[in-house]
Amino acid sequence: MNIKIRFGKANYKRIKPYLLAVDQQEEKHFRFTVDGGDYMPLSIEYLGYCDAQGHPVYSMMHYYTQCGDLMRDPDMTFSVNDADGSICPLTFQQDGIGPHGTMYQEVFHQVNGRLRYNSYMLHDLDSFLNNWTKNIQAQGFDPCQPFNQQETLSALQDKECETFHAYSDDPTDESKKAWEAAREKLDTYAKQIGMM
Repeated sequence: MNIKIRFGKANYKRIKPYLLAVDQQEEKHFRFTVDGGDYMPLSIEYLGYCDAQGHPVYSMMHYYTQCGDLMRDPDMTFSVNDADGSICPLTFQQDGIGPHGTMYQEVFHQVNGRLRYNSYMLHDLDSFLNNWTKNIQAQGFDPCQPFNQQETLSALQDKECETFHAYSDDPTDESKKAWEAAREKLDTYAKQIGMM
């Protein structure tokens, strides 16, 4: 199937650094945040399967919580063609709208055993993704965040070890308090980045 995707290459260039960061994570997902901003977190995940052409599929979403439920704002899946350097939108989901509370769109579908696609929807989702990836960059989402957090966590762990050894060598109340404070800092940071 030869499909023309207007912003496929531009979207690829903007989002590929985030996907590389996600691929380096053990669980193949990451929740990006912007410090000091009022932006919803950006979650990107490799879904563990490929599209009909064998390209890996990822999900990218912002979300908020409403009555204890996670609400997609929006959630989009797309396939990544690394050989071509392009991205193809597959699905779009937006919660909290319409009579049923959710809008769901799917570009590709099977008709009589053949794969078909809605060219208008593909164009719309491609344009939407183009604007969204520009906004993600402009808002300051950092594709290096997972690596920066690992460095920070590693530094906190080193500090905890130093403090623990100082406590082991000199088990006074002061060194015990310092070790407990270092441990608490490490635990708090690990919770913030989703490791606990």
